[in-house]
Amino acid sequence: MKKTSSKVTFNLLKNGLIVAVLFATTFSANLLAQEFSLTVKANEGGTAIGFAVADTLTYAEAFPNAGYLFLYWTDNTDKVISEQNPYYFNLVSDTELFANFTKKDYFTVTTISTHYSGGIVEGAGDFKEGETAKLTVTPNVADCYKFLHWSDSEGNVISEKHLLEFVVVSDITVFANFEDLSYFVWVSADNGGWVYTDTIRGCDEEPVIVEAFASEGYKFLHWSNGVGDVISTENPYSVIGDGTVLVANFVEETSNIATSIASSTVSISPNPTVSDVTVSFDLVSSGNLTVTLSNLLGQELFEIHNDFTNAGPFSKTFSINTLPKGMYYLNIIHNGTVKVEKVIKQ
Repeated sequence: MKKTSSKVTFNLLKNGLIVAVLFATTFSANLLAQEFSLTVKANEGGTAIGFAVADTLTYAEAFPNAGYLFLYWTDNTDKVISEQNPYYFNLVSDTELFANFTKKDYFTVTTISTHYSGGIVEGAGDFKEGETAKLTVTPNVADCYKFLHWSDSEGNVISEKHLLEFVVVSDITVFANFEDLSYFVWVSADNGGWVYTDTIRGCDEEPVIVEAFASEGYKFLHWSNGVGDVISTENPYSVIGDGTVLVANFVEETSNIATSIASSTVSISPNPTVSDVTVSFDLVSSGNLTVTLSNLLGQELFEIHNDFTNAGPFSKTFSINTLPKGMYYLNIIHNGTVKVEKVIKQ
């Protein structure tokens, strides 16, 4: 058989320290005034190298070419020395090592998932030339993964089908590509209440439900985003969207809302309406009064009143003529007290 060789020469001090390394075909170790040489050669089907590690410890490794397998190491009499690769041994005499290879009668199909938890990939293994490989993939839907496609080692798309069939003619590595469809909603609570968790993981187009809980003496007001904009007055609230930030806002409760707004006197007329609406109520005390109209998501549509207002009767007329038909919220905020009334547009 055709033989190739790889040589490394080591000049060592008597204490075993390497002081120079020259790459050639044979190396010699000069230890304690004794010098031994090792020649590493490879038979047809691969290459081999060898070098000293420490003192008399020596290392040899064989590298099979494509389509070949390493068999064993033999000496110059063809006696099998070891089947280990790499092979570590003590060099105590002049030695010749031959790496022996055999041509494979099969090819290996390897599969790699682009996401560790993306799904189950089956069908990899060894095949004889001309056999048909059948690779299957089952995406981990429970963890929100979607199968995208099969690709080769250069990233070229092979197929988008969950079953990939092909005739094996060589070693091949096939990649199963997945997409993580999960998204995260970041939740926190302002003073006056709490939420169960600060991070909620959602999947694809399925909404997640967030809920806020008021502490004693407080009540839930609304959800806002990271910059203070009102998002919704619903609680619990259904939301979807990666990176959404929700802050639960609360206000102090009063023992009797009549201490600020005489709730029994709040009047919205006409209600339902097609255009103009008049809101009237009595203020028990003077203070800053804000009246706004918002949609069902808690998003403010416009401001009706925002000013210091004296105690006594209050009345304001505004138009919702340009708004679509549906239900809206009239928000009355006075000295920290919040009252919400429904307005119906016909």
